[in-house]
Amino acid sequence: MLTLNKNYSLILVVLFTMICAVAVSGDLHAVEPDYNTSGDWVNEYEGLEDNLTKADEDLKNANDSFNSANKSLNDSEVAFENAVKKLNNTLSNQEKSLNIKVSKYSAYKNSVKNYNTAKNNYLKVKNTYLELLKKYKKKKTKDLKTKVLKSKETALKLKKTALSNRNKKNSAKNAYIEATNDYYLSVFLTTQASSEVTAKNDIVNQNVRKFNDAEEVLWNAEDDQWYANFDFTNAEEVLNSINADFIVAMNDLYDQLLADRDIYDLSDFDVENWTDYYLDTNNLSSGPIYLADIFNESFYGNLTKIFEEENATNVGNETFINLAKASFLNNYTNVIMNDYFSNGYVDENISNGYIVDVINVTLPGEYNKAYNDFIENASFRANQSGVNATILAGQELINNITDVVNNLVNNVTAGQEKLAEINNTLGDLNKSAYNLNQTAADGNGSTIANIIALIADGLYSNIHENIDILDTQIVKLIELQDFINSSNTSAGSATTLGDIISAFNQAIGNATVINTGVTTTIPQINGIIGFANETLTNINNNVTELEAVGNETLNESTDLANLKGNLTSVDTSKDELLGIIESVGEINNELGEFLPVNDE
Repeated sequence: MLTLNKNYSLILVVLFTMICAVAVSGDLHAVEPDYNTSGDWVNEYEGLEDNLTKADEDLKNANDSFNSANKSLNDSEVAFENAVKKLNNTLSNQEKSLNIKVSKYSAYKNSVKNYNTAKNNYLKVKNTYLELLKKYKKKKTKDLKTKVLKSKETALKLKKTALSNRNKKNSAKNAYIEATNDYYLSVFLTTQASSEVTAKNDIVNQNVRKFNDAEEVLWNAEDDQWYANFDFTNAEEVLNSINADFIVAMNDLYDQLLADRDIYDLSDFDVENWTDYYLDTNNLSSGPIYLADIFNESFYGNLTKIFEEENATNVGNETFINLAKASFLNNYTNVIMNDYFSNGYVDENISNGYIVDVINVTLPGEYNKAYNDFIENASFRANQSGVNATILAGQELINNITDVVNNLVNNVTAGQEKLAEINNTLGDLNKSAYNLNQTAADGNGSTIANIIALIADGLYSNIHENIDILDTQIVKLIELQDFINSSNTSAGSATTLGDIISAFNQAIGNATVINTGVTTTIPQINGIIGFANETLTNINNNVTELEAVGNETLNESTDLANLKGNLTSVDTSKDELLGIIESVGEINNELGEFLPVNDE
């Protein structure tokens, strides 16, 4: 029989203590003195974020304005440079126009001079011609005529030259006037270009001022954005580092609490003792051993498997950290961020103090409760698995026993029928022996016939008496069979351990009685068959001896023939009965294999 490990009582005490500890610690969770756990810092943080957003927008706008001013300045400088180039070009054109004007004026002066010279030469020759003509008119001489004609010819040539020079003078004058006009136009264009340069220069100066203003605004915006980014980034880095720092701190706290045994360690949990506790809870500590072993194996195996597969997500440092996050990370964050915005830096004394004064006070109890909940849930599931496995195993065993018992009873009934058949044949044999004895009367072989009759009568009486006894036992066997079938029906609808244990005990108890009874009865039947076998051999020997006497009346009688036929029938039935008995023995042995050993 199984005995319950008494350590389970200690486990119950520990569990009760843990639950009480959790209940007490739960009141402390709401009290966090000397630490600002409000969300006030969020407004300041969002303010920094808004400032950065505005600074980014201002910087973008300032940069856009700067780029626009820079473009305007560059465009105006290009326009100024183009205006200067234009002025330089007009100055060059003015200089060229002036040179042309001077050149044209010089040419005009020369043409006037040439015209005057030609004109004077013409007038001088003309006067000479007129004087010679007067002289010729007064005195027409051949010599004067020649001189007049020659003078006239010279005068005409000089006139032609003078007229040509006059035309050249007029052309030179017109060219001079045109050059003068071109010069005045170049002066005008130069003046205009100079004004344009002045205007473009004014625009450049104006754009330089705008550029300088935009540059100053940009510098200020860059400074503002840098400071806004610096302030927000620092706060953001502090905020973003809290989760990782918290996890590290909780890991350290978990290790310390575990080392100090302030929180429970699954590796210290005794699954074997816990299994014994559930065996006792389910009333299996005192048996049946077979069912207790099934439950023990299932509960122990399933609980161990649950611990192996689920402990990482239900107990251990990860669970510890998740509990810490759920219960404290928000307030822990508030404490650090409020302190940061108050002091401008992270004070580790504040964060460490919060862990020691608040988290360390409450979290162990929460973790231990989670640990207990996991143990309770895992135990419940392992118990359910154990109960189900035990019920199924009990149902299977009872069903197998029922099948074997039914098969056994069928064979026993067949043996009963065969034995009844033998009994009837022995009755016929006894009658044939009696008739043979009557036929023999006092003749030869009468003594042997009498012996055969006595032996046959004794065998018949013995078998008949034993059949009555066996019939009574078979009636009891069938009653036990009914009990077992009833147990199998009950087992099939079992939903609790109590149901299966009751059905199991009834089935095993009745099957054990059957197995023991059959085991005891088989030798008795074999003894009866052995006795019958010896008796039949004795009768056969006497029949052989009777036939040897040579009493033809007896040898040829139907009584002897009937006797010999009955002997053959009994012998055949006897062999068939032996086969049935052998099958019964094998089935009974099979039944014995299903029966738990040393089960009480």
